[in-house]
Amino acid sequence: VDMRDIPASLSGFDFCWSICALEHLGSIAQGLDFIEASLATLKPGGVAVHTTEYNFLDDERTVDNWPTVLFQRAHFMEIHD
Repeated sequence: VDMRDIPASLSGFDFCWSICALEHLGSIAQGLDFIEASLATLKPGGVAVHTTEYNFLDDERTVDNWPTVLFQRAHFMEIHD
């Protein structure tokens, strides 16, 4: 499945899991979009778990718009909010 275009037919699941994939979508924005879109695959009460590369050494600079991007705490706080 193209993580940038999840089919509407993939819905009603108890669990959605991606392992070190969203950091390879080309940008931090596309990775965050995927996290949000993945929630549509779940039924009410379902759980999504995503692992990714994480830049914990630098709160200001990171790798973005590259084959592998590095997320930071601020990016996960953004999706949380």
